[in-house]
Amino acid sequence: MHNTIIYRHWQPGDDNAVLAFRPVNEDWFRHKFDDEDLEPEGIRLAFLNKRVVGHVMGERTTLCIEGKVQKFGEVMDVFVAPDMRRRGIATRLMQEVHAYFERKGYRGSLLAPDTEASRRLYRKVGYQVRSKQNLIFRAQ
Repeated sequence: MHNTIIYRHWQPGDDNAVLAFRPVNEDWFRHKFDDEDLEPEGIRLAFLNKRVVGHVMGERTTLCIEGKVQKFGEVMDVFVAPDMRRRGIATRLMQEVHAYFERKGYRGSLLAPDTEASRRLYRKVGYQVRSKQNLIFRAQ
């Protein structure tokens, strides 16, 4: 049995594996690229054998800072299968989405955590609290 976790971006044919991994609004997920802000490379997946065990979705957003509209990445969703947690999968997925944001030339990325566990992960990968709702990561 091959136990190496493979990381890559979303590819055509991945939808069924992702939907089997994490129930989401199937109709929305199947039409995710109708919005120009999300690209295949912004969806990072972790596979163990042929099973999806983790994913992160990152898309483009803009903020007006210092009177200027600037591009940022926004982390929309991070999830790791419960039986695969505490193995560094979420950290690696976040590193991959940050690398994608940097390649796109975004100033940084932001997100809105929903649990204390997610806040710990996000701080671990470099996010800093900027308000009670959002954390912001500034790419170097």
